[in-house]
Amino acid sequence: MRALADRSLSLSMRCYRGLLRAYPQAFLREFEDLMVQAFGDLAHRAVRTKGIWGLFVLWLRTLPDLISSAFGQRFRTTAEWSFRFRWIVVCTAPIALAAILIFGPSFFIFQFKLWLGMLPHHPPLAVRVVMSRTPPQMIWTNPRLLLDTALMGLFFGLFQSLAPRWNRSRRAAWMIATAFGVVFAAGMLLLVPFVASYLRVTIHPWRLILEHHPGLYYGGSAAMCVSIMGMLQTLVLARRNPRALVWIPASAVGVFVCSVVAVFTPALPFAGLVYGLLTVLPLEWILQPRVAQVALSADAKKLPS
Repeated sequence: MRALADRSLSLSMRCYRGLLRAYPQAFLREFEDLMVQAFGDLAHRAVRTKGIWGLFVLWLRTLPDLISSAFGQRFRTTAEWSFRFRWIVVCTAPIALAAILIFGPSFFIFQFKLWLGMLPHHPPLAVRVVMSRTPPQMIWTNPRLLLDTALMGLFFGLFQSLAPRWNRSRRAAWMIATAFGVVFAAGMLLLVPFVASYLRVTIHPWRLILEHHPGLYYGGSAAMCVSIMGMLQTLVLARRNPRALVWIPASAVGVFVCSVVAVFTPALPFAGLVYGLLTVLPLEWILQPRVAQVALSADAKKLPS
């Protein structure tokens, strides 16, 4: 029984130290040792008086306090929440507005025809509308598609650049990077099947990959498409900030999930919301010194003069 109590104490201390990682680093540098010592004293006293059950009761009291305290230390300023709210809004608004302006009329016409029984059930709305506007055999020759994509990228980049409250030059750089990234991704996505058709009638070494590992070909192309925008945006974020490289996979995941929501579900206006929710925390971590500076400025304005 004594050996079980010792192992439980050792495991509890390791778990407690791990949970303390939820606190900010600045807070841990000052209070981590004191908190570990206090919890260790309470754990030893609980095991000595009530055994394993006492340790279990201690954890029931400690976990809610630790979570609420860590949450308060992480998000103790309204400026941090303000940044998150702004980022989610600026990611949601442009896609929602574009969906309403572009697909709104088609949506109501389609719903009206469906209600009258004039149309059978088909694939998701976004696929139907896009394919009805641009025939599959002509999609790669339609410059209007890339032009609309460029305008959408500028619109999306303009909204996004408002969240970090950058100066005009950096906002313009973010807009251009976003627009070029979206256009390059769309162009590459449209060229993938035509490159595959070309490879099948040539002796290019990539033909072996396409024939024997088609998943690698199409999967690699898709990964490149969803990563291009993040790569170009990283160039704007990377000004003396090594954390900026995290934005490439974070943005790629956001673009991928956003694309799945937009294409395979009828929730196209909410695709930007999904992207904003998935990318807000990585972006906040990348811009953490900037966000902290804004938070300190906001707190300073609240102090009486």
